[in-house]
Amino acid sequence: MYLQSFNVVEYPEFCDLLLYLGKGNIQDKNLPHHTKLTEMILKEFQTEYHKVKTDLKKALGCISHTTDLWSDPNLDSFMALTAHFMAHDLKGVLVFKTHLVAVHFITGAHTGAHLGQEFLKITDELETSNKVWVFFMFVL
Repeated sequence: MYLQSFNVVEYPEFCDLLLYLGKGNIQDKNLPHHTKLTEMILKEFQTEYHKVKTDLKKALGCISHTTDLWSDPNLDSFMALTAHFMAHDLKGVLVFKTHLVAVHFITGAHTGAHLGQEFLKITDELETSNKVWVFFMFVL
């Protein structure tokens, strides 16, 4: 499966489809173009990323991590990292939490040392390196 570029919103056929689906309730001037769409997505990402970082800081004890590595049909490599931890919810109840914390493009060799460095870059950015407990890596 390929991810479409943000530029797809500029295709005349896509714009025509949106206008058709809008049944006269929207006009071409109301359609978000790729620059606005990019701005909106990045703003939402920053909001959610901040929420995840805040939640991770509330982790009781250590944080366990799992990761998955894969390559797309063009042999571009990616690594997803998920954090698992215990925390108190708003009512003070102890709950198990999990967050997908990163999906990174990976360049270079897929050695344990290199992938470990990539892992530590992510946990450093999240400010959770001091809470790392377990790190499982699945490579297919």
